[in-house]
Amino acid sequence: MRENLRRRIEGEPFPDTQALYPSVPQPLFAICAKAMRHKPDERYQSAGEMAEDLDRWLKGKRINAQNETLVDTVRRLAQKTLRRR
Repeated sequence: MRENLRRRIEGEPFPDTQALYPSVPQPLFAICAKAMRHKPDERYQSAGEMAEDLDRWLKGKRINAQNETLVDTVRRLAQKTLRRR
């Protein structure tokens, strides 16, 4: 933990946490990554902005933290449809 914190402070690349935790959905990683970006202007500008993205993800909507590909869109819509059943 301490080593990861040092890397973030010094701007070094962060370990690929998605490889360490493959069960965590990619959009959630994108939200966390945006919140932890090294440059403040690349992070969420408020807690409310981050909360909106989290709420959108929980509702199966497109999040602002990542550029969604066509495959991502189809996957998200399919999962949203399956949840309704």
